[in-house]
Amino acid sequence: MNTYLQASMNSPPGRRPTALSKHLRPQPTTEAPPKLPRIRDKKGGYTLLVVEVTASSHTIDRGRKAVLYAAAGIPVYWLIDIPDRAVEVRTDPGPAGYRTLRTLDAANVLASPCQGVEELALDELLEGI
Repeated sequence: MNTYLQASMNSPPGRRPTALSKHLRPQPTTEAPPKLPRIRDKKGGYTLLVVEVTASSHTIDRGRKAVLYAAAGIPVYWLIDIPDRAVEVRTDPGPAGYRTLRTLDAANVLASPCQGVEELALDELLEGI
């Protein structure tokens, strides 16, 4: 997992978190590759992917946060569900939320939304959790 995320953890110096609301500011983890659509947030930054890891905040992560991320135009939202050992992949954002939801278990492979970043085997991601 560390190798997978390392490719997407280099944000430019001085870059501020994406502001989705007064109290919700996810930290930036990647710059937009040139071949993907660039969604500008209110401060001029780009966010292509938000990853939430949850053991108990499912209602908030699937509800309010998902709607905020989608309304902000963030193309991909992953929710790593620790108790269910699954990853929910939300895509196709709109003003009322994401239109597409796929739930993947440990037997699946998670495709990266970033060109040049390898797929992630979910059994490796969820190993030891």
